[in-house]
Parts: sequence; C-alpha cells; structure tokens
Amino acid sequence: MNHIHFPPFRNYSDFESHGLHGQNLYLTSGDNRLGVWKLQPQLHSSDPTTTPVVLYIHGAQGSRAAYHRVQMYRILLEMGSPVVTFDYRGYGDSTGIPTSELDLFKDAMVVYRWTRAQFSDRPIFIWGHSLGTGVSARLVETVEISGGGQGVIDGLILDSPYSSMFDVMRLSPLLHLFHEVPHFTQLLLAALEEADVTLNSSDRIRSTRTPLLILHAEDDWVIPVKLGRKIFEVAQRRSELFPGVVSEYVEYSSRLKYGHRGIYRDPLLPGRVLNFAAKAAEWRHANAAGAAGG
Repeated sequence: MNHIHFPPFRNYSDFESHGLHGQNLYLTSGDNRLGVWKLQPQLHSSDPTTTPVVLYIHGAQGSRAAYHRVQMYRILLEMGSPVVTFDYRGYGDSTGIPTSELDLFKDAMVVYRWTRAQFSDRPIFIWGHSLGTGVSARLVETVEISGGGQGVIDGLILDSPYSSMFDVMRLSPLLHLFHEVPHFTQLLLAALEEADVTLNSSDRIRSTRTPLLILHAEDDWVIPVKLGRKIFEVAQRRSELFPGVVSEYVEYSSRLKYGHRGIYRDPLLPGRVLNFAAKAAEWRHANAAGAAGG
C-alpha cells in the first residue's frame, strides 16, 4: 500500500492544470481526513435519469490526480457523467495510514454515502481500477446486503480486476520460485487472511445482482488477464440466481498496448459504458416492476 505522499506539495484545488472543473473537499473517515474531488461535466446535454454518476475508486499507486486517472475522468465527464473520486487514508492529501482491507473499505463507504446524498435522484455506478476493484466489489456486496438501507448501486465497472489478492500473489512472477517451497502457498494464504487483505472479489461478485462490466487488457503486466476472465466466469453463473442479470466482459488485444493503465485510450469506451448503462437501467426497471408485481 502507498504510504508516501507523492508528488509532495501538490495543489489539489488546481483543476485548470488538468483540464477539469470541480470542487476539492474533505470528508471524515474515523480519525482520518479524506481528500475528495467532485467533478462536473461542462456540458449537460445527457439525460440525468439514465447517465450515471461515477464514483471512481483508484488503485494502489499515486493519488486521485494521477495522469491516467485524470484521462479517465475526462472521458466520463465528456459522456455527461459527474465523477466523484477520492484518496484512501495515507494517499494523496488524505491523512492516516491504511493497515487492512477494512480501512480501504471504510473510506470507500464514507465517500459512497456522501455521493448518494449529493445525487439522490441519479443512478450511481462504482468504477474500480486495480486495487480499487476489490474495494468496489466489497462495497457493492455490503450495500446489497443492507437491503436498500444504503441506497442502490446501479452498476459496477471493474477495470483491470483480480479475483483475489491470493490469486495475484500466486501468479506473481516474483514469487514463482517460492511457490515451489513446501507449504509456502498455504502459509501465504494464511498470512493474507491474518492481515485482512484477502480482497476476494470472486466470492463477493457471485452473490450480487448488480449489473457488471469488466474491462481488461491482454497485456496487463500487473494483474494477469486470466484473473479478469475468472471473475467473468463467476459473474456469468449469477444468472442461475438472478435471471437476466447483466454481466459483460471486454478484453483488449495486446497489440493495442493498453497494459494496466491505458484502457482510457479505447476510442469506443464512451459507447461501451453508455450501452452498459442502458442495459443496467433496463435490468433495474424490469426487476423493480417484478418486485412491485409481487
């Protein structure tokens, strides 16, 4: 996890240098102060009843102002989607230090609740990237379990996701030789559980009904694409519990060279997201009608 505030002395209120328009603000999570951006699109031609607000939950390096993240915000804003993003405790200008998966989740929940209150009449999508995909999956599962007590998350987009932190470590080339040592793999799993950093997205996704879109590049050098495929296989089986639930997967060829942080370069991305949003809205409407009909 990131405990170094880099680059130092960044002005997080300087939106002009990023080509953005928004508000820099701070929320409280336990004893910590979280830096948050609320970004608004300049054009409001989109339909606010169908174009979602996006809560962007970032990965393990840098801050909410990292270049590749800003490029993704700009794409979402051009679609007409307001964007809320934040730094976990210990990242960016947020105070404190994260010591477990629970800490990251608590921070995400604080920002989600604030976002839901700010946009009470708009659909809300969670967009998780890299480390943030595991946090996002836990957030969606928790909100669903609350039975409406936390509002409704209308869609989940996992960008370069992993099935679990154990799977990431198991497939890491840096640890390949260690896995040949007797009992190393079992000890690694036990250590992750003890430290509360399992981030088991597969287990969380399998029981949720939230519409899901997975994006993964074949040449992702950080999180192997096979882990994105694994989540999609799990997601497809949700239809046994929730007939018709939306589960989509986009895999980018290695010749595009998107890697781990370059999916924002997909020229078709806005259309993919808006098409997914339309399907998610249709799914929600059909299920609300079914529930109302008993």
